[in-house]
Amino acid sequence: MTFTAEPDIKEWANGVALNPARVPPGHPGSAQLDDARERLGRYTRPGLERLAALS
Repeated sequence: MTFTAEPDIKEWANGVALNPARVPPGHPGSAQLDDARERLGRYTRPGLERLAALS
């Protein structure tokens, strides 16, 4: 929610190719989309934890 609170960041995020918030509910899946979403879910938390450790 914080990410999209800033209008310029929200505009940028809405243009990013792989933004899970852009996939509308009921959108038919595909092997590529399903794989990308699975990897995003798997690596988001570890990536954020690593960023925090580096800061």
